[in-house]
Amino acid sequence: MIVRADDVIPKIKGEDGEIQRILNWWREDDYGKKDGQLDPSSFRPDEKCFGMAWNTNEYGYHRLIVFQKPTVFTFADGGWYVKICTPNDIIISPEDVGKIQADWLGKRYGIDNQPWEVIVN
Repeated sequence: MIVRADDVIPKIKGEDGEIQRILNWWREDDYGKKDGQLDPSSFRPDEKCFGMAWNTNEYGYHRLIVFQKPTVFTFADGGWYVKICTPNDIIISPEDVGKIQADWLGKRYGIDNQPWEVIVN
């Protein structure tokens, strides 16, 4: 199944657990404000995983970084990390994963005159 952010974003309101309800295959495997190296690798052969970090000291506020290899970050106020995993039969680009999360963040926490920017690393 091919998934595009443009098909998902209109359904997002910014509620807790909402992305997992809309996309029942979107599984948060790890999360938290963990300064240092973050590894989004999957240990299961039937899935792929993406790391997403936002409000980092390295990239600044309202920037969501999507990555698939171990990466080092430190977090500013409001910074956070989440690792999501998808089954291999779901085809979604890192950019679309980021757009979905960034849209949720914007609707949940607002944009404060600065839209969320997605950076694929």
